[in-house]
Amino acid sequence: MTDLRCLDLTVNTELYLDPEQEVVERFFIKKESVFKLWIRDFPPSLDEACKIDMGYWKVPRFIREPEDVEAVNEVCLKYFPQLKNIFVSLMSNDAAYPNVGWLAFGKFADSVKMPDKFCKMSDIDRLFIVVNFEVDDNMEDNPDKELCRYEFLEILVRIAD
Repeated sequence: MTDLRCLDLTVNTELYLDPEQEVVERFFIKKESVFKLWIRDFPPSLDEACKIDMGYWKVPRFIREPEDVEAVNEVCLKYFPQLKNIFVSLMSNDAAYPNVGWLAFGKFADSVKMPDKFCKMSDIDRLFIVVNFEVDDNMEDNPDKELCRYEFLEILVRIAD
């Protein structure tokens, strides 16, 4: 099956405004659109994105054993495509776009039943604050009260820990 998202397509759509009016034809030409540089995600690019994200997170600061950190890295690499899609879905429906705000993450956590007898919603709120603490002041593009992608991954690791 051909994945149409990666093809350079010209799409013809006919719109009928009124049966008595003439047909209006529109053409979408990917290479002439704002999507011309868009390419489909593929395993090597996703692996690279995940490794870049792991370079920013603070997981080695709270998981002390190197073999445990490596195990967490392997799990994140394995599930990164799905985790990235969840992040994209959350941030695209949030006023904090291109990040995920506190309320959106709280709704997500509640919808997937993260809070339980071992991890209350107040714990998740505190983890949101902890994850947003920036050790490096050079992260100007990283808002203090919203999760960027690597922070989203980190908070999931913290909740799982």
